Amino acid sequence: MGELRSKTGCNNCRRRRVKCDETSPKCNNCVRLNLKCDYSLVLKWGADALKSGKAFGRCKKSKVDVELNSNHLELRLTKQAEQIPGTWLSCSKNRYYYINFTADDFATKPTVTENKLEDGTNGNLPRSPSIDEKSQSLTVFLYLPLTQYSAEETVMFTYMVESIFPSCVCYGHKTGSGNPYLDYIVPLAMGSDVVYHSIIAAGANLYYLQTGEDYYREFSNSYIRSVIRNLPDQIHNKHASNSKSWDDILVTVLMLCFTDISSNCDKRWLEHLHSGKKLLGRQQIIEHSNKLLLKFFVRYITSHDIMWETVKDSGEEMSLDGDVGIYETFKNDIDVDVDLVLGCSPYLLTLISKTSNLGDCYEALRHESEANRELFEEIIGREAESIASELQQLAKHKEVKAGYTSLEGIHLISEIKRLTTRLYLFARIDMTWFALRRSDSSTSASFREKYAKMKRLSSTIIGLMKMVKSCTMALSWPLFVVGLVSASFEDRWFIIDKFREMESNRGLASVRLARETVEASWKRRDIAEGRVFTWNELLGSQGRTLSLA
Repeated sequence: MGELRSKTGCNNCRRRRVKCDETSPKCNNCVRLNLKCDYSLVLKWGADALKSGKAFGRCKKSKVDVELNSNHLELRLTKQAEQIPGTWLSCSKNRYYYINFTADDFATKPTVTENKLEDGTNGNLPRSPSIDEKSQSLTVFLYLPLTQYSAEETVMFTYMVESIFPSCVCYGHKTGSGNPYLDYIVPLAMGSDVVYHSIIAAGANLYYLQTGEDYYREFSNSYIRSVIRNLPDQIHNKHASNSKSWDDILVTVLMLCFTDISSNCDKRWLEHLHSGKKLLGRQQIIEHSNKLLLKFFVRYITSHDIMWETVKDSGEEMSLDGDVGIYETFKNDIDVDVDLVLGCSPYLLTLISKTSNLGDCYEALRHESEANRELFEEIIGREAESIASELQQLAKHKEVKAGYTSLEGIHLISEIKRLTTRLYLFARIDMTWFALRRSDSSTSASFREKYAKMKRLSSTIIGLMKMVKSCTMALSWPLFVVGLVSASFEDRWFIIDKFREMESNRGLASVRLARETVEASWKRRDIAEGRVFTWNELLGSQGRTLSLA
């Protein structure tokens, strides 16, 4: 019978599994092989043992249980997945993504809009009963794999959905109902790369304006270039194939306009505005677009066009390649209900447009003889009185679209815009009338009386603005008009403070340009104290590309 091997031999012998004579300080085996002999204790963790396939006692039982349960779970999930139709593969663009999931993940999910924003809904805001119909009327790709988007894209998209789009209506709130940016644009972006990229570009641009980091400006510009490069081809392909889906084109043009207004507010946004007007002049697009989305697009384009008319150079027009009559029909909207996005009724915008056209005609009479001027002045005077009467009648209408009849803030903003339109009418007609008769002392008294009345109206508008809880972008045009026409020295501080508050919120170039234009007009008025300027003289050369919608 051989000798029993000791379990206290040196580490080398134990590792080699040979008998050790346990001689100290070196055993004979280590001396013969010229190895370092070591009798120290070696600790071995359970995880190391499991890794090498060794397990003992309760540890071994646990290892076996884990293996059995894992195999059973994998088999069960595989069978369940095989029974579920793989509809999501149709949108995967031939790329496969390995994710952890359960059978519940394949159940019908709400739209991105409802999923992201429902938790932040204000309980005081009524939910539109037609929101489900709006969502169902759009093509929403619920199974588009979001893993194809980079982390930066996801951050920018989330920033737009949760921070920017809710504030793009005159009474901002985080709910899908009543906000077309969330109701229509966000779901559409899930099925269209060009729409998604245009939103990413807008988000990165706004992020740059707030942080000042050049990286985000270049990030935005790269996406803008990509969208502009691909958009003409998409439009051509839709025309060639007689496509019946133009929603993505409309939204992309809208977002390009949105981005350029935010970044520079120069002639580039007017080019996108012109593109939008051309699209609205084509019957094919109007017939084959989602009606709810088309209505939003029409009001976005027409409102920005009408607000731009209040500051553009007289005689500057944009020619349309399509049916001009179609666009003019959209522009002359007679709907008197207050729109949540516009902050007023579409009919009020129609009256503003009529006032601008009337003012341009009147200022063009400066170059006519006095006889011809008097002939046209009578007609212009009657038209101005008609507009003033319509504005008075509009004050009686208090209905608000989308079931928001209880929100006093919307009524307040609508009333501010209505009174501002009356002040704008005075600036375009009465101030021009006085400027053409400066040498006639008989006209001075009547004009001064009207001017004093308009100053009181300005004070009323300022008082209403102070009642608005948050400084919304819907106040930009009223602040601009009051600042140009009749702001007293006391009110100037309020106007500048509101403009700067808007700038600090989002850093928009349009707000900065509006503030600078108002400040420049104050300098001209202070230098020529007592002189009455026409509207175009107050504007000067600045602000001719302003967007005040």
